[in-house]
Amino acid sequence: MPHPFVRATTWQRDSGSPRGALRFTEDWYQGRGAYGGVVAGALARAMAEVDQGPSRPLRWFTVHFCAPAVGDAQLTVEPQRSGHAVTHTTARIDGAGGVIATASATFARDRPGQLSWAPAEPPAARDPDAITPFEGAPTPVFASHLEYRFAHGARPLSGAPIAEIGLWLRFREPLLLDEPAAIALLDAAPPAAMARMTEPRPMASVAFAAQLYSQLPLAAARPDDHYLLTVRSRVAGGGYCEEAAELWTRDRQLIAACWQHIALLG
Repeated sequence: MPHPFVRATTWQRDSGSPRGALRFTEDWYQGRGAYGGVVAGALARAMAEVDQGPSRPLRWFTVHFCAPAVGDAQLTVEPQRSGHAVTHTTARIDGAGGVIATASATFARDRPGQLSWAPAEPPAARDPDAITPFEGAPTPVFASHLEYRFAHGARPLSGAPIAEIGLWLRFREPLLLDEPAAIALLDAAPPAAMARMTEPRPMASVAFAAQLYSQLPLAAARPDDHYLLTVRSRVAGGGYCEEAAELWTRDRQLIAACWQHIALLG
């Protein structure tokens, strides 16, 4: 059997068509529907399968979450333009009640050049082997597929003065991290806003944009690797907050980042 995440994000593509069927199962739910990482992961996986090759990895990916992802759905990929080095693609997921999510992606091959730089260090965090995995409550249903170890910043619902959370995470069932899995991990942490709260409050992602800095899987990656995810929110108002996240390897390589617009419900 395929890995649970792979199974949850793989469409049944119609033969010779850019369309296919998808089913969101309750074990991946967060609130009224599947959590954003599964929705985004399914879109990224399908888009990579349509008119893409290994020489053009995913570089930029944007999703708008329009409605809860529940039950059976239809996924459609629409390549927009493919040039010498870059391909632009869009996709959407539709359910019984209408559109669930829309997405756009940029796939691009490496370009020759000498410029290269990256942040020198990730935030300070304890080694994952020195931290006990979190087994508390409340947690959304989908979190049962993941292992969390809080390592940096504040805990959720701690009333901290800064909205910042850092944790080591990985899938409970080992999985070699590819682009869809990295996108899912970027959306797997508790929202940074929860660090400032003292009581739970419903929230929902409205829009999500991710940038990937390396072709995945990494050459030295292992299925049981831990990844450090840091999330921080600097601005909230009008019933919404922004959030920025970074995903680091254990050997301090930044592999992806994302930005979200989150609705504060209730």
